[in-house]
Amino acid sequence: MDIADEIKKRLSMDEVVRAYGFTLKQPGNYICCPFHNDKTPSLKVYSEPGRGFHCYGCGEGGSVIDFAMLLFKIPFSAAVVRLNADFRLGLSNDRPDPRELAQLKAERQKRENEATAAEADYMAHTYEYQRLWNAKIFKAPKSPEEIIDPEYIEACFKLDELDQWFLEHPYKRGEQYK
Repeated sequence: MDIADEIKKRLSMDEVVRAYGFTLKQPGNYICCPFHNDKTPSLKVYSEPGRGFHCYGCGEGGSVIDFAMLLFKIPFSAAVVRLNADFRLGLSNDRPDPRELAQLKAERQKRENEATAAEADYMAHTYEYQRLWNAKIFKAPKSPEEIIDPEYIEACFKLDELDQWFLEHPYKRGEQYK
Protein backbone atom coordinates (compact mmCIF):
# COMPACT_ATOMS: atom_id res chain seq x y z
CA MET A 1 0.00 0.00 0.00
CA ASP A 2 1.41 3.43 -0.89
CA ILE A 3 1.59 6.45 1.43
CA ALA A 4 -1.42 8.19 -0.14
CA ASP A 5 -3.69 5.20 0.43
CA GLU A 6 -2.43 4.85 3.99
CA ILE A 7 -3.13 8.54 4.69
CA LYS A 8 -6.69 8.20 3.35
CA LYS A 9 -7.17 5.11 5.49
CA ARG A 10 -5.83 6.63 8.72
CA LEU A 11 -7.22 10.18 8.61
CA SER A 12 -10.85 11.16 8.84
CA MET A 13 -11.94 14.32 7.08
CA ASP A 14 -13.39 15.88 10.25
CA GLU A 15 -10.04 15.32 12.00
CA VAL A 16 -8.24 17.13 9.16
CA VAL A 17 -10.59 20.14 8.96
CA ARG A 18 -10.47 20.62 12.74
CA ALA A 19 -6.67 20.44 12.77
CA TYR A 20 -6.54 23.11 10.06
CA GLY A 21 -8.70 25.48 12.10
CA PHE A 22 -12.24 24.91 10.84
CA THR A 23 -15.22 24.50 13.15
CA LEU A 24 -17.80 21.91 12.18
CA LYS A 25 -21.40 23.11 12.28
CA GLN A 26 -24.00 20.71 13.57
CA PRO A 27 -26.14 18.97 12.57
CA GLY A 28 -24.51 17.28 9.65
CA ASN A 29 -20.80 18.17 9.91
CA TYR A 30 -20.71 21.19 7.58
CA ILE A 31 -18.19 24.03 7.27
CA CYS A 32 -18.12 27.20 5.19
CA CYS A 33 -16.31 26.19 2.03
CA PRO A 34 -12.82 27.74 1.83
CA PHE A 35 -12.79 27.24 -1.95
CA HIS A 36 -15.49 29.79 -2.82
CA ASN A 37 -17.21 32.75 -1.14
CA ASP A 38 -19.43 30.81 1.20
CA LYS A 39 -21.58 32.61 3.77
CA THR A 40 -23.46 29.57 5.03
CA PRO A 41 -21.87 26.14 5.53
CA SER A 42 -22.18 24.13 2.31
CA LEU A 43 -19.18 21.80 2.51
CA LYS A 44 -20.15 18.40 3.93
CA VAL A 45 -17.43 16.68 5.95
CA TYR A 46 -17.59 12.90 6.34
CA SER A 47 -16.35 11.46 9.63
CA GLU A 48 -15.33 7.98 8.56
CA PRO A 49 -11.70 7.44 7.52
CA GLY A 50 -11.49 6.92 3.78
CA ARG A 51 -14.39 9.28 3.10
CA GLY A 52 -13.73 12.87 2.24
CA PHE A 53 -15.78 15.98 1.59
CA HIS A 54 -18.23 17.48 -0.87
CA CYS A 55 -19.26 21.12 -1.32
CA TYR A 56 -22.83 21.58 -2.44
CA GLY A 57 -22.03 25.19 -3.40
CA CYS A 58 -19.04 24.95 -5.74
CA GLY A 59 -18.95 21.20 -6.38
CA GLU A 60 -15.43 20.60 -5.01
CA GLY A 61 -14.95 17.26 -3.32
CA GLY A 62 -12.61 14.40 -2.72
CA SER A 63 -10.33 12.88 -0.12
CA VAL A 64 -8.27 14.39 2.69
CA ILE A 65 -5.43 14.71 0.18
CA ASP A 66 -7.62 16.61 -2.29
CA PHE A 67 -8.68 18.92 0.55
CA ALA A 68 -5.05 19.69 1.46
CA MET A 69 -4.18 20.25 -2.21
CA LEU A 70 -7.00 22.78 -2.62
CA LEU A 71 -6.57 24.43 0.79
CA PHE A 72 -2.84 25.03 0.47
CA LYS A 73 -2.75 25.27 -3.34
CA ILE A 74 -0.10 22.56 -3.56
CA PRO A 75 0.37 19.50 -5.80
CA PHE A 76 -0.57 15.96 -4.82
CA SER A 77 2.91 14.91 -3.65
CA ALA A 78 3.28 18.01 -1.45
CA ALA A 79 -0.15 17.39 0.08
CA VAL A 80 0.85 13.81 0.93
CA VAL A 81 4.06 15.01 2.59
CA ARG A 82 2.23 17.77 4.46
CA LEU A 83 -0.52 15.51 5.82
CA ASN A 84 2.02 12.88 6.83
CA ALA A 85 4.03 15.52 8.70
CA ASP A 86 1.12 17.49 10.19
CA PHE A 87 -0.53 14.38 11.62
CA ARG A 88 2.68 12.60 12.61
CA LEU A 89 1.76 9.47 10.72
CA GLY A 90 5.38 8.33 10.47
CA LEU A 91 4.97 7.19 6.89
CA SER A 92 8.19 8.97 5.91
CA ASN A 93 11.10 10.69 7.64
CA ASP A 94 9.48 14.16 7.57
CA ARG A 95 8.87 15.64 11.00
CA PRO A 96 5.89 17.92 11.68
CA ASP A 97 6.25 21.44 12.95
CA PRO A 98 3.62 21.87 15.69
CA ARG A 99 4.28 25.62 15.81
CA GLU A 100 3.38 25.96 12.14
CA LEU A 101 0.13 24.05 12.70
CA ALA A 102 -0.74 26.23 15.72
CA GLN A 103 0.09 29.37 13.72
CA LEU A 104 -2.14 28.24 10.85
CA LYS A 105 -5.03 27.68 13.25
CA ALA A 106 -4.50 31.08 14.90
CA GLU A 107 -4.37 32.84 11.51
CA ARG A 108 -7.59 31.17 10.36
CA GLN A 109 -9.33 32.11 13.63
CA LYS A 110 -8.11 35.71 13.24
CA ARG A 111 -9.52 35.87 9.69
CA GLU A 112 -12.86 34.45 10.87
CA ASN A 113 -13.02 36.98 13.73
CA GLU A 114 -12.20 39.86 11.39
CA ALA A 115 -14.85 38.75 8.91
CA THR A 116 -17.45 38.46 11.69
CA ALA A 117 -16.58 41.93 13.00
CA ALA A 118 -16.67 43.42 9.51
CA GLU A 119 -20.08 41.91 8.80
CA ALA A 120 -21.42 43.23 12.13
CA ASP A 121 -20.09 46.70 11.22
CA TYR A 122 -21.74 46.52 7.80
CA MET A 123 -25.05 45.46 9.35
CA ALA A 124 -24.87 48.31 11.91
CA HIS A 125 -24.39 50.81 9.08
CA THR A 126 -27.29 49.21 7.20
CA TYR A 127 -29.65 49.50 10.17
CA GLU A 128 -28.56 53.11 10.78
CA TYR A 129 -29.18 53.96 7.13
CA GLN A 130 -32.63 52.38 7.25
CA ARG A 131 -33.51 54.26 10.46
CA LEU A 132 -32.41 57.60 9.02
CA TRP A 133 -34.09 56.99 5.67
CA ASN A 134 -37.38 56.24 7.44
CA ALA A 135 -36.96 59.40 9.54
CA LYS A 136 -36.37 61.49 6.41
CA ILE A 137 -39.45 60.07 4.70
CA PHE A 138 -41.93 59.82 7.55
CA LYS A 139 -40.83 62.67 9.82
CA ALA A 140 -40.41 65.39 7.21
CA PRO A 141 -42.41 68.51 8.02
CA LYS A 142 -45.64 68.74 6.08
CA SER A 143 -45.91 72.52 6.33
CA PRO A 144 -43.52 75.43 7.03
CA GLU A 145 -45.18 76.04 10.39
CA GLU A 146 -44.72 72.49 11.68
CA ILE A 147 -41.97 71.87 14.25
CA ILE A 148 -39.11 69.95 12.67
CA ASP A 149 -38.44 66.57 14.25
CA PRO A 150 -34.79 66.17 15.46
CA GLU A 151 -34.55 62.76 13.73
CA TYR A 152 -35.43 64.41 10.41
CA ILE A 153 -32.62 66.93 10.91
CA GLU A 154 -30.20 64.13 11.83
CA ALA A 155 -31.23 62.22 8.69
CA CYS A 156 -30.63 65.27 6.49
CA PHE A 157 -27.07 65.56 7.78
CA LYS A 158 -26.02 61.90 8.10
CA LEU A 159 -27.53 60.17 5.06
CA ASP A 160 -24.95 61.66 2.70
CA GLU A 161 -22.14 60.39 4.95
CA LEU A 162 -23.65 56.92 4.99
CA ASP A 163 -24.11 56.96 1.21
CA GLN A 164 -20.39 57.70 0.90
CA TRP A 165 -19.53 54.91 3.40
CA PHE A 166 -21.52 52.38 1.34
CA LEU A 167 -19.76 53.50 -1.85
CA GLU A 168 -16.40 52.93 -0.17
CA HIS A 169 -17.49 49.62 1.42
CA PRO A 170 -19.53 47.66 -1.15
CA TYR A 171 -21.06 44.46 0.18
CA LYS A 172 -19.00 41.45 -0.88
CA ARG A 173 -20.59 38.28 0.34
CA GLY A 174 -18.14 36.13 2.29
CA GLU A 175 -15.28 38.64 2.03
CA GLN A 176 -13.69 40.80 4.67
CA TYR A 177 -14.41 44.54 4.65
CA LYS A 178 -11.83 47.25 5.15
